[in-house]
Amino acid sequence: MSRAKPADQRLRHGDGNKVVELVPSDANVPDAPPWIADSELAAELWDTLWFVGDGFFDPALHYQTIARYVEMVDEVNDMRDALQGKRLTKGSQGQWVTHPLRKDFRETRADLTRLEKELGLTPEATLRLGLVLARKREADSLRDGVQAEIVEVTDDDS
Repeated sequence: MSRAKPADQRLRHGDGNKVVELVPSDANVPDAPPWIADSELAAELWDTLWFVGDGFFDPALHYQTIARYVEMVDEVNDMRDALQGKRLTKGSQGQWVTHPLRKDFRETRADLTRLEKELGLTPEATLRLGLVLARKREADSLRDGVQAEIVEVTDDDS
C-alpha cells in the first residue's frame, strides 16, 4: 500500500547525487482504512507511522489506535485550513464572537496530544517507552539466562 515519493520530494544526503528514501515494506504496513486514500497527508502519515513503529506497532493491537490518530491529524489540518488564522467571526446579531470551530480545534488537538503520548510519539513518551523496552529486554535476558542454566543442570544430571 506504500507509494514512492517523486524524486523531488525525497530526502537528499551527502553530495546531493544520492537519493535516500525510506519506504516501508508492504509486509509491515497494513492496508489503510478506505478514507485514508482521500487524503495525501493521511496516506503519508499512515505509511510513516507503520514504518517508524516497525517492530513495536502490531496491526492486531494498534490498527484502530493508529487509524484514529491519523484521522485526528487529518481533521486538525482541515480545521486549520477552514479557520485560516481567524479567531473571531461575526455572530448572528453581527457581534464578534470566537469562531465556533476554535473549540473543536483545541479539543481535537488536546486529544491528539494524549494519543501521541500513548503511541510514544513525543520525546518524553519515547524516552519512557525506551526505558520500558530496555527493562523488558533486560528481564528477557535474565529469563533466558535462567532457562539456559536450568537446561544445563538438567543435561548434566542425565
